[in-house]
Amino acid sequence: PGTYTIQFKVRNNLNGQETLATQSVVVIGNTGTNGSVAITNIQPVSGAAGTTIVITGSGFSTTGNDVHFGVGGTKNVAAVNGSTIYYSIPHYVSPCDFTVGLCSSPAVLVQSGSYPVFVTNAQGTSQTFTFSVSQ
Repeated sequence: PGTYTIQFKVRNNLNGQETLATQSVVVIGNTGTNGSVAITNIQPVSGAAGTTIVITGSGFSTTGNDVHFGVGGTKNVAAVNGSTIYYSIPHYVSPCDFTVGLCSSPAVLVQSGSYPVFVTNAQGTSQTFTFSVSQ
């Protein structure tokens, strides 16, 4: 994870003209599964904070699933039949959402934009999907 800057350079070999463009990209979360936890689908893929999404996949525990959303999320979310999690998109998130004990990171308002979503439990970590929040 991190922020990376990609540079594109185009050169005209006939008269030596060139143009340079840069673009920053942010790599977040986990891009593949680690263990036996996998997400196959998230529905819907966009909506306002408070929207309930259905996360389907495999390897979910009856209890003890942590749903990561942006920099925070929700601990100990239940799953139905090991394959379905109902998750309400939070209005606020904080890195403290997964901290035991004292934590001084403030909660931040979930605003319009794209947020990574993935699930962890004792069996592993799923790949990351994206949910787009709209106001």
